[in-house]
Amino acid sequence: MRYKAILCDVDRTLIVAEDALPTPAVTRALRRLQDQVHVGLASSRPLTELRHIFDYLELSGPSIVSNGAQIVDVKTGNYVRESILPSDIIDKIHRIVQAFGHPSDYWVQDDGTDYQLDDSYIPNKPLVIVAHDVTHDTANCLIDQVSDLDVFAIKAPTYTKGFVDVHITNQSASKGDSVKHVASYLGISTAEIIGAGDGYNDLPLLKACGLRVAMGNAVPELKRVADFVAPSVEDDGLAVMIAKFFPAAQ
Repeated sequence: MRYKAILCDVDRTLIVAEDALPTPAVTRALRRLQDQVHVGLASSRPLTELRHIFDYLELSGPSIVSNGAQIVDVKTGNYVRESILPSDIIDKIHRIVQAFGHPSDYWVQDDGTDYQLDDSYIPNKPLVIVAHDVTHDTANCLIDQVSDLDVFAIKAPTYTKGFVDVHITNQSASKGDSVKHVASYLGISTAEIIGAGDGYNDLPLLKACGLRVAMGNAVPELKRVADFVAPSVEDDGLAVMIAKFFPAAQ
């Protein structure tokens, strides 16, 4: 198979820390690769928190942001696709999370700005509800509680050891759903795309791609579905993966 695109997660896949940039080795590998294939990101972060990485890597074309709720053409800044959470769903989830306590843990990513999910929040363009730094038990309970709603809920890694985030988006919004739209936008098939990630929310991404790459630091669930397990992000795993599957880019 000749792969024509790669979509990689950002946190703990492309970068080692929340405020970091890709290492020199990963940067060189991705910049060389851009001459052969489309290179895009597939992140839970909004565009506002990714612009510096897009600029640093000189990326263009479609990328997945806001955990699949948006696909942006990086060159133009235009959103190719957006999946917004309905206001009535916001209200229902607000009532659910009130029962969990610790209201400061729950936020809404609304058009690039984070708002606390409380009575003062007025929806504009709500894309993702985030339960931030919660235990696995709380995450599992929350996902179960919203399972009857028209939403997609999944755990996501966080930089706080022992905790996870939960991302809740429109039912049609996940990294996996977005892969299909990116493929259509590029005029290729999903089988021609490599997906790379490390977290629970990268499961839909990998399952939608033709080649599934998990980082060495990935959660076990992701490694189980991977075609290739790269070294960890600390060991420049993306650069190693690129060298393996795109030797001409070296």
